[in-house]
Amino acid sequence: EKPAPPNVTITFCVDTSSSMNEENREKDVKKGVTDVLDNATQVTQTIKDASINIAVVGFSDHATIIHKPTPIMSDTLQGIKNAVNGYRSNGCTDLYAGLIKAVETMETLKKEGATHTLILLTDGEVKLTSQQIQQIHQRLAAMDGRLF
Repeated sequence: EKPAPPNVTITFCVDTSSSMNEENREKDVKKGVTDVLDNATQVTQTIKDASINIAVVGFSDHATIIHKPTPIMSDTLQGIKNAVNGYRSNGCTDLYAGLIKAVETMETLKKEGATHTLILLTDGEVKLTSQQIQQIHQRLAAMDGRLF
């Protein structure tokens, strides 16, 4: 029996604070995200009925959508890459704002049978209260989402 085609949502939560300018961190993050985009595009072109949706959220002093949730296809790839490569890092690190915006974005992608993944890319120390962590955990659990 053939396995079901991938049905995946990936939301990147990317630190865009000033410290990401040090030691090529911003460049490394952009390369990592674009590599995932390339691989996801290859999967959707190779596996019939594969569904991969990607969103990119950035955070520094506040959170922002770098690229709205978008199905990965060959005609959407360049627009997402342009958005990822176009942001600039500056400001402080508000991790909580970034995670909340990323979870909100994931909630718009929620679909039955999908694997929902949140990938956090930061150089900052986690400075969240237990209440904030619990809130994020509960919202992720409600959609069977995973944080990496």
